[in-house]
Amino acid sequence: ANALANAAAELPSASEAAATDDIPAIDVGVEQALVWTAQHSAKVWIVAVSPDGALVAAGDYANAVVVYDAADGHVVWEKRTWSGKGAPFTWGLRFSGDSGSLAIGHWDSYAYVYDTASWRERAAIKRGDRVYSVALDKTGAHLAVGGRDKIAIVYALEDGRHGRGGAAAPAVEMEVAIGSF
Repeated sequence: ANALANAAAELPSASEAAATDDIPAIDVGVEQALVWTAQHSAKVWIVAVSPDGALVAAGDYANAVVVYDAADGHVVWEKRTWSGKGAPFTWGLRFSGDSGSLAIGHWDSYAYVYDTASWRERAAIKRGDRVYSVALDKTGAHLAVGGRDKIAIVYALEDGRHGRGGAAAPAVEMEVAIGSF
C-alpha cells in the first residue's frame, strides 16, 4: 500500500494533467490523482467499471466499445462491428456482479453479452427497437433489457452460452410493457 501511495503521489493532479494534456477537468473541490486517460474518436457516452475493479468499459458515438485494464489503461478488448443497422451509438454497458460478463445495449436493436475471460459472445438478442439499458445479475445468468419499444424484459441465459451459432434463443422470464402504445 505504501508503494501505491508513493506512486500516486508522483502522478499529476487532475487539474495539472488537464493543463498539460488538454484534457478538460471539472473542479469539484477535491484533488484526485489521475491514473490514466484514453482518447476516443467520438463522444464517450457511457462507462462501466467491473465489480472486481479490474476492467473499465467505455462506449462511444463512433461505434466502439473499448475495454481497458483499470490499472494501466491498456486496451484489453474492443468491439466495432454490430449485428444490426442504425446509428453507431452504445447506450448501455454493465458488468455482471462476478465481473465474468459484460452486457452491451446498442442502437442497432441488439443486446450483447460477452464472457470477460475469453471475450467470446455469449448472446446477441434482437429487440424491436433501440436498446437503451442493460443489466446482468451476479453470475450473468439473467439479462435485463430496456429500450425504445417501452418494454422491460428479463432473459434467462441459462449457462450463458447462447450465441448466434445455431443455439436456441434465451428464454424470456418476464416482460413488462410500460406506457401506452
